Amino acid sequence: MLFYQPLDGYRFNSDSIFLYDFIRSFSPSGELLDVGCGVGVIGLLLARDFNLRPTLVDKQRLMVSYARKNAEINGIEAEVVLGDFLEFESPERFDFVVSNPPFYHEDVIKSEDLHIHACRYNSHLPPKPFFAKVKRLLKPRGRFFSVTTHRRSPIL
Repeated sequence: MLFYQPLDGYRFNSDSIFLYDFIRSFSPSGELLDVGCGVGVIGLLLARDFNLRPTLVDKQRLMVSYARKNAEINGIEAEVVLGDFLEFESPERFDFVVSNPPFYHEDVIKSEDLHIHACRYNSHLPPKPFFAKVKRLLKPRGRFFSVTTHRRSPIL
């Protein structure tokens, strides 16, 4: 599979591949929502390998343009939405929600690059509203998979 991504700024890393590999063991099917999709790696890989109808959401125009391009060049039909996940509305409920969200907290040294900042720091997708929104969008018995840190364990 071929993926385009920015030369500078935030790029997908091994976290996305590890999450994809873990989810594969569940043989997902149905409606898939990829939150903070970036260039679309997780959602598009899963859609390639399983019977999934992917919806990818990201708040950065640049990432959405790459995700759309990556879906097109790999022949995957996907809805790619530009917008803040906390404001995202859908008539669909999802069988699977996946995300590699920004999870660095406010007490770390921050990047001055606005693109990197949006991809790394949880002020752009605060944990409690994020998890509440995921819960509302999942079907009964739906599954949620995410990359996170041990610092989030008290709210999980």
